[in-house]
Amino acid sequence: MRLEKIMKNGVIGLVTQVIVLVMGFLTQIVFTHYLGQTNYGLNSVISNLLNMLSLAELGVGSAITYHLYKPIAQGDQNTIASIMALFRRVYWTIGFVVFGLGCLLMLLIPVFITESGVDIGFVRLIFFIQLMSTVSTYFLSYKRTLLYADQRNYICALYDTLMNIIFSVLRIVSLVLYQDYIIYSVLMVLQQVAANLLISYYCNKQYPQLKDKHIKPYDKAKNLFVDTKNILVGKVAVYIYSSTDNLVISTFSSITGGLFTVGGLNYYVYITNAIRTIVNSVLYSMAPAIGNFLQSGKDSKEMYPLFNHYTFVRHFIASVAAAGLIVCSTPLVYMCYGGEQAVMPQIVVLLISLDVFISITSGPINELISVLGLFHYEKYLNAVGAAMNLISSIIFVQFIGVPGVLLGTVISQLFFWISKCILVFRKYFKDGMMEYWGKVLAYTAVDIVQVLGLLWLCGRLFPTPSVGGFIGAAALCVAVPFVLVVVVFHRTKEFQFAYQLTLGVLGKLRRVKK
Repeated sequence: MRLEKIMKNGVIGLVTQVIVLVMGFLTQIVFTHYLGQTNYGLNSVISNLLNMLSLAELGVGSAITYHLYKPIAQGDQNTIASIMALFRRVYWTIGFVVFGLGCLLMLLIPVFITESGVDIGFVRLIFFIQLMSTVSTYFLSYKRTLLYADQRNYICALYDTLMNIIFSVLRIVSLVLYQDYIIYSVLMVLQQVAANLLISYYCNKQYPQLKDKHIKPYDKAKNLFVDTKNILVGKVAVYIYSSTDNLVISTFSSITGGLFTVGGLNYYVYITNAIRTIVNSVLYSMAPAIGNFLQSGKDSKEMYPLFNHYTFVRHFIASVAAAGLIVCSTPLVYMCYGGEQAVMPQIVVLLISLDVFISITSGPINELISVLGLFHYEKYLNAVGAAMNLISSIIFVQFIGVPGVLLGTVISQLFFWISKCILVFRKYFKDGMMEYWGKVLAYTAVDIVQVLGLLWLCGRLFPTPSVGGFIGAAALCVAVPFVLVVVVFHRTKEFQFAYQLTLGVLGKLRRVKK
């Protein structure tokens, strides 16, 4: 049953995310065509400022998910209902706090947008409209966490995709007819609200105990809030890692080029986020599956081989993703977003690709920390890594511009990966860390060879950007890593596990079709 849920979440997640990304890609092209690259950069900065408000969530969602694993595995409906009742009260409170903080943050917008000629009043109006979208999630979306912990997040994916298709079409039509940023932003709010209302209705039908007004309060609320306090530092670290690059670039506009550069960089960021999203949609179910696996009484010796196998699978996916970004992202940006002026230097592409590579490969480490509840130890690592990211980005940007901001992000990513690996092995596995890093370094050596080979080959075969050249290069970026991994690693246990898993999945899919 667990494997079937993983497959269902993975397949549905992959299909829906591809649809969402295609719609987003089309909307992005139309947005840039009618409202310009500078407005696209402005939209990215506003999004990053709003992400700052997500820190008010304090990590409650992650703590709730961790506390839901056991009662879901045991079928304890009363405990599930009491946890969700507490979650609802906390999230409503956070929603009001976020609204208040958002109104205060509007006053600070000139600190982050320093370019002359920008209408701050207009920016504040757009910010306020998008703030409403952020606030609405706290009043309506908390039930998504229950679906995720119960390995039924494919339901969220289906509803989100339906609303995304409808409202993406409406946004494109509005851009073509009116070229109005305000209408575009209002439609984004309506999409968020509509999707959350549908998901809330579904949860009320599937989990009727959630509507019981006489449910007893969760008796381990104190433990939950201790976990929340520990997760908070991680939330700050994630924000600094994922959302401050654009703010640093915009703040140092005299060095970096400001909003126009932010817009150009975010063409690449959109492509990288698309790849992350596709990967996560396939692997999203692994964390709750691992949580349920551990709750069933399995020990670290049984987990370690699975951890190595899972790392191998993620590393292969990371190698394909990184190679594709390095070789194919610039031609795609050139063709879709306005030619040479939208293209970023190769060093920027390399640093973005390295960031994606590390984040995908280190996924098993992060997921184990989450399901093991090692939040108390993780918070110190997150604090150091977050400070390292922000400080190094601010220092490097003044010497080498935009690449300096991205270099700071990559340095912090490496710190997170190494330090959290040490944490997991010391607190859980106890042994085998050198074996783990030996495997990772071997995989990475093969990856470096394949990237160099792909750059040389695609440079010779497809010297100028074209649709045919892009398709050919993309095909090579999938085929070459696949051939190399078969040739080099076909005798390893990790490869045999991946091979048998693939055969099993394909067999189940064939039976479903019949």
